[in-house]
Amino acid sequence: MMIRLWLSVSIGHTLGQQLEHMQTLAEEAYWQSRDFVLETGTWPGKSTKTAFTGWRGAPWPCFFGEEHLHVPGTYEVGYRTCGLRQLVPPCIVYSFGSGGDFGFEDMVHKFAPACKIFVFDADPLSISSDTLVTQQEHTGLKGENGMWPVQLLALTNRSGLLKVQCRPHQKPVTVMTKTLRQIMARHGHNHIDILKIDIEGHEHAVVQHLAMTGWPSIGQLLIEVHIGPDYPPRTHSSFDPLVNQVESAGFRLFYAEHNIFWGRNCCLVFSFIQRFWQPAVKDFPLLHHKQAAGYRARLVRSFWAASKSGYEIEGQPWHLITGPLTVYSGAAFSIVWQILNVGTIDWLADSCDIHLVSGDSWGANLALHVPPADVLVNDTATLRLVFIAPNRTGFEEATWSLRQPVTYFPFGHPMVVQIHII
Repeated sequence: MMIRLWLSVSIGHTLGQQLEHMQTLAEEAYWQSRDFVLETGTWPGKSTKTAFTGWRGAPWPCFFGEEHLHVPGTYEVGYRTCGLRQLVPPCIVYSFGSGGDFGFEDMVHKFAPACKIFVFDADPLSISSDTLVTQQEHTGLKGENGMWPVQLLALTNRSGLLKVQCRPHQKPVTVMTKTLRQIMARHGHNHIDILKIDIEGHEHAVVQHLAMTGWPSIGQLLIEVHIGPDYPPRTHSSFDPLVNQVESAGFRLFYAEHNIFWGRNCCLVFSFIQRFWQPAVKDFPLLHHKQAAGYRARLVRSFWAASKSGYEIEGQPWHLITGPLTVYSGAAFSIVWQILNVGTIDWLADSCDIHLVSGDSWGANLALHVPPADVLVNDTATLRLVFIAPNRTGFEEATWSLRQPVTYFPFGHPMVVQIHII
């Protein structure tokens, strides 16, 4: 099939046109093979019909050369990447679940030394004191001690301090958890070139959450999927829903391997790639547009309070905003917006921000992340900003908006603030 794909491209096309043409042909072949898997339990040409071996021989072709990230002498099967050597800087790699073993990170660094590799782990027992770093210290660069810095953080479908079971038969630990979009926003990343997830069964909830709330821009997804008695209620039937959810975001499966080192009925290592992936692409609009459609907001009402002098607002009466606000020069004033989530995506705590569209910020915190707590669909968020009126008089106006995480697309109606300074 791959030979036919290559020969079907006319010589007169540019290289980019040839690639797009091959990817289009590969898409048709991919779904023909996927339909065959759903009907028979295995790819064409495979005789063994099991939930594990049926996934091997995934049909999406890698047009840029595969890399096998296996460290000789280790028990892991290793991950597969596509075109890792050709990635164009800036290159960002996220690795969730190192378990104190940096074989994956070292192999990525070998093939793509320009990439920054951010390592996260939820298990404090697997992180040595000389590798543990805070978010501010997490640079994605290998330490002088030859070790990769690790941030103690769990990737889940929720945010906050939660109890997480890091390994089977291990007591749960209380650890800070965040969603992928929150972690990316905290590190200032709009795109991940390679995302590796090995989080001991929690990947099912993470993928489901991303499918519901919208995926950030990701080039390749390497994920170990855990099932079996150690990961209830996950069984063989859990593979299909997870793969379907990943594929719905534009990913295609180009490699799958049964990790037999953890037992006959445990784990599969999947490698997915965006169907129109290229080494220099750092944005996948399909994912962004799907996410953008799910964020909608409606302003319900807004209130304000102000001091006559100084910065003390507490104890001052709150008033419903019906027009321009009269404030004193140099004094503090505050606005509270009550905003209804009328979209299809839950707003996670600290996942969005309030963006100054036009006008003066009047001393407000431009780095503020909102909402302060999770806001489900059809629930109301309460957002507050504190301002300092300029030391001048007259009429002024500023416009603010809510912005989505990662993509920073604005959503909802702009929030216009008009003040009369006296």
